[in-house]
Amino acid sequence: PAVQEQCFTVVLRRKLLVLDVYFADLMCASLLASSWDGPGVPRSKQCLQQEVDQGKTKALGMPIAQQSPFNFTAKQVLDSLPPGTALVDFVVYRPLGKTALHYAAFVAEAGKQHIQLLDIGTVEEIDEAIGDFRGLAKVIILRRSKQLKLHAAGKRVRELVLDPVKRILDPMVQHLFVAPDGELARLPLAALPSDEEGGHVLDWGFV
Repeated sequence: PAVQEQCFTVVLRRKLLVLDVYFADLMCASLLASSWDGPGVPRSKQCLQQEVDQGKTKALGMPIAQQSPFNFTAKQVLDSLPPGTALVDFVVYRPLGKTALHYAAFVAEAGKQHIQLLDIGTVEEIDEAIGDFRGLAKVIILRRSKQLKLHAAGKRVRELVLDPVKRILDPMVQHLFVAPDGELARLPLAALPSDEEGGHVLDWGFV
């Protein structure tokens, strides 16, 4: 469990660091847009760089940015989860001794003492399944044969990605927070079909 929590902490900090940099860049762009002098007014490279530096200082000085990604720990995440909730943090990684990339899922449940870690499968297999489902889902009006293919494609994705997570979740979990990675970020999880006829993951009861 200690190794899993260390790995989860590294992944969490990496994602928060990316968000931190994005937030700073967004603030810089906003600053430059608001301070533009208009056409015909030359701006030196040094002047622009000064404004970029000022924007970063301003952005990183705001309360949300002051929460350094390097201060977050797995225990803080577990302690901050409200009762009846769970966090599923997907991440792309390469297992030791293998060349193929895999998806893993860190599962943090409120009230639990440790983070659970699951290897979901290869990126190649899961991304291919996601691509098949998304390709069929783009067609607004589907013939019966296409609808069956869409259901089968969605079921395959659900069995690969969500079913392993659901099997280890406490039945009392009612709210699920999902942090995707890779192509999972383009996947509408709630729209995936469930085993019930005409049902979807949305009907599982997770809000």
